[in-house]
Amino acid sequence: MTYGSAIFKIALLTPVEDTRVFLSIFMVLVIDW
Repeated sequence: MTYGSAIFKIALLTPVEDTRVFLSIFMVLVIDW
């Protein structure tokens, strides 16, 4: 399992609001990488 698919599965299991926050933080980390 890849890192991306693991994040995707976690995002599916979390509530929508938490997913939005998580994806926002993840996007910032990816952009700043």
